[in-house]
Amino acid sequence: MANKGAKRKIAWGITGSGDRITETVETMIELQKQYDDVVDVRVFVSKAGEQVIKYYKLFNTLEKHFDKVWVEINSNSPFLAGQLRKSGSPGAKRYNPTLSYGAPQFWRALQADSALKLHLSNTAGLNMFTAYGEDYVAVNHEKHAKNLIVMPESIITEWSVATATTLTAADMQTLLELGTEIVLLGTGNRLRFPVGTLMRPFAPAGIGLEIMDLQAACRTYNILAAEGRKVAAALLFD
Repeated sequence: MANKGAKRKIAWGITGSGDRITETVETMIELQKQYDDVVDVRVFVSKAGEQVIKYYKLFNTLEKHFDKVWVEINSNSPFLAGQLRKSGSPGAKRYNPTLSYGAPQFWRALQADSALKLHLSNTAGLNMFTAYGEDYVAVNHEKHAKNLIVMPESIITEWSVATATTLTAADMQTLLELGTEIVLLGTGNRLRFPVGTLMRPFAPAGIGLEIMDLQAACRTYNILAAEGRKVAAALLFD
């Protein structure tokens, strides 16, 4: 049991999805302000999340309002199990919670004061990513190595042969007409933004367009699909 008077710890993980990230940051800042005497918010940012936070120009805001902001060093390591560095100077000390603060102890410390329970949503019958690598993804254990669009109930394999830098207005129009509320554009093994004119039509159409690397897009899609969201992952291979 935690010591009487000790602050409750909240681990806030930021991944590669930028969906409502500005509103989320504002909410967490307000939470920290209102409950500063009883809550300690620790921010953990994945490698893809760092790119998204910087794109939305929110990194300085995080560092201003939260004392503990940790950034993943190696995107090939599982988030919160790989190496982390504290945000700040380039020479900041690196941390590996599996060594300096083991993952089991980490989670026990966070859950000491609460009855936090996690559960898996029922995803039977939905298209879900079951594996991915540098040159492929697997949807329900079936491998794909060419550009495709994945939605919970359908897959489009004949979409585009473009890369992030050669996408056309026609390619993006296909995404606009999918009937989803969120489109996750996976731009290969690294995050690359298409030209602004191609992204501009999504906001007026009420569709969230999130740009991230391919692996982050797969992980984010699985979370949103499991929540029942109308989401599409449009994946581009290098």
